[in-house]
Amino acid sequence: MADDYRRACDINTRVLGKKFSKQAFMLFPKMREVDAAITPHLQSRIFEVHPEVAFCVMNNGRPLPHAKKTADGAELRRALLTAGGFPLGRLQHPHWNKSQAAEDDILDACACCWSARRIAARTHLTFPVIAELDARGLRMQINA
Repeated sequence: MADDYRRACDINTRVLGKKFSKQAFMLFPKMREVDAAITPHLQSRIFEVHPEVAFCVMNNGRPLPHAKKTADGAELRRALLTAGGFPLGRLQHPHWNKSQAAEDDILDACACCWSARRIAARTHLTFPVIAELDARGLRMQINA
């Protein structure tokens, strides 16, 4: 809940032994907003996903060997999405500004959509399989 980057890194270092990226810190306000709004009842239709978890599932449970911002990483992510039936060809748009949506951002969003489709079909996996609950009774679980 720290709203200052240095303070948040100090807390995280004290508790977990390491800092986190500025990019991750910038997500915290939206995470707090969702956390304040979510209830155990809403979790019957709102699920947490993560693109790298989705790509790992698409890759037969193996983490991807290349970072997402590399050419090899992007190529592998496109291949996995295509093999998973995701219509990447429909995403070509000449007016996207890379400063607004870089290719890795678009591929991450596609991976989250892939997970959402699996959740809707009830074919998704959960990590961990049996969720722990936080102090508010919310499931702490990633879906893919």
